[in-house]
This record gives sequence, structure tokens and C-alpha cells, in this order.
Amino acid sequence: GVRFSPDETLLASSEINGTVKLWDYRTRKFIATLRDSTIRPIDGYNYATKPLAFSPNGGRLAVGVGREIVLWDIASHQRIAVLKGHSNQVNFLVFAPGGKILASGADDGLVKLWDVTSSESPEMTALPVGFEVSCLAFSSDGKTLAASGSSPTIKRWELSNLEAPIELPA
Repeated sequence: GVRFSPDETLLASSEINGTVKLWDYRTRKFIATLRDSTIRPIDGYNYATKPLAFSPNGGRLAVGVGREIVLWDIASHQRIAVLKGHSNQVNFLVFAPGGKILASGADDGLVKLWDVTSSESPEMTALPVGFEVSCLAFSSDGKTLAASGSSPTIKRWELSNLEAPIELPA
């Protein structure tokens, strides 16, 4: 996958093994390689694209590698955390507008919400979707999350009431 940073100064690209390369978009110069050799892709899921998401302030980058999500600090090029909790391939990542919540969608039929400010217990909740999740989006105010994927149905949650998702038919 490829993603621009929110200020469009950086370009991040991911490789099959989860390695991320950072480029200065304006000068076209290579900046750094982000690689965690302890994380391995799932056998049979070596897709060329890996999900990437910059935090709204551009300070963090989340990368899906297999069932796990690696969170990187952009300034130091250091790994902040490895988020574990999906039982199958992570397909999509998106930060909420405030940057404190990361949503992940996977082939396990779950959307997970992560508190990326917490080092103790980052997983906030798991939302059963009932289909493989390939796309997620937060509303601009961060109060609503939508998921789509292998079903024609779109599921939507108000973050103030995660128990009652709304289904939007195709």
C-alpha cells in the first residue's frame, strides 16, 4: 500500500513482508526503512499491499502485517507498539480524527477499536461485522464509524452506542 502523510510531505510504501519505506515527497529523497523482523505475514496472505494509516497529525504510522498491527513513531523511526487481537489478515486501518483511536478491519469479520495512547490495554472493543472487512471510514467529527467488505451491506456505528449498529442495504 501507499499513503501520503496528512501534510503531504511524506509518502509511505509497504512491502509484502511488512517493511515500510518513507520518502520525502517534496525532495523525492528516501528517508528511512521501518521494519520489525519479529512480525511475519500469514502464510498464503502475502499480498503486495499492506494496510497503512497515518495519524491525523502525521506523527504515527500504523501498518497491518498478517494478524497484527505495528505502530511506528515517524520522528524517531521507532516501533511504539504491536497490536494483537485479530485472528486473520488485517485489511484496513484508519485513525479517528482526534488520533487517539485506531480502527482495524480484518478477514476475521471483526472491526477492532484501539486506544493508541494506552500501552497497558490498547484494545477497546471488538465489533462483530459478519463479513470480511476491507474498508473503514470515520465521519469527520469522529463520532461515527462505517465498515464495508465482502457483503453488500454497510455497517455503521455511533461511537456513543456501539451495541446498536445500523445496517445500510446495498
